[in-house]
Amino acid sequence: METTCGKIFDATQFVTSSDTSWFLGCGGCGEARKCLHDGKPVVVKRLTHKNESESRLQRELKIHSRIQNSPHVVKLYGLVKWLGFTALVLEYVSRGNFLDILTNEKKYKILPWGVRLNILCNIADALIHLHENCGNREFIHGDVKSENVLITEDFSGKLSDFGATNTRKRAETNYDSMGVKRTTQRTSLYTAPELLKDSNQDRTVEIDVYR
Repeated sequence: METTCGKIFDATQFVTSSDTSWFLGCGGCGEARKCLHDGKPVVVKRLTHKNESESRLQRELKIHSRIQNSPHVVKLYGLVKWLGFTALVLEYVSRGNFLDILTNEKKYKILPWGVRLNILCNIADALIHLHENCGNREFIHGDVKSENVLITEDFSGKLSDFGATNTRKRAETNYDSMGVKRTTQRTSLYTAPELLKDSNQDRTVEIDVYR
C-alpha cells in the first residue's frame, strides 16, 4: 500500500537492538530508533501521544510529500505500525546531529571552519528549497537549530524534524489548500522575537533566517 510519500511497511521486516546506541533520542511528541530494513539502516520515529499522534502524523506526511526533492532534506520513506503506534520511516543519517558533533570533542575532532561553512551552506540550500522551490507554497520550518541538522558520513548537512513547519500560499499563485493545520510549536531559544511576543503572529519565511 502506498501513501502520498512512500509506502506502508510491515513491522516484521524491521530489525532493531536493545543497545543504547540504536536509540536516537526523544522529543516532546515522540521518539526515534535506528532499525534495519533489508539490511539498510533507517530511522523509525513514533509519535507517542495517542490523542494527537494521528493528526500530527497526517500533518507531517502532507508536508513531506511536498518538500522531498532536495538532497539536503531528510527523506521520508513511508509508515509502519510500531509498538501500537503509527510511525514514520525516515532516512538514517550516520553521524547524528550537528550539536553533538560540535560539543563531543572526545568522539569528534574540532571541525575545520571550511567543513562548518559547507554544512551551513547545505542548510541554506534546504531553506531556499522550502521557501522558494515547492510549487505554489512556502514552507516555514519554524525550528531551525543544530539539533535538527543531521550530518552525513561525508559531513554534508540535512534538515530534519518538520513538526513545527507551517505553510502558506504564495501571494502570486492561485489558491491551493493542503489542509495542514497551523502549529505554534517552536524552541524558544531559537525563536524570532516577534513570535515570542505574540505566538499567534503570522509565520513567514523570515523567521527561519532570524539569528
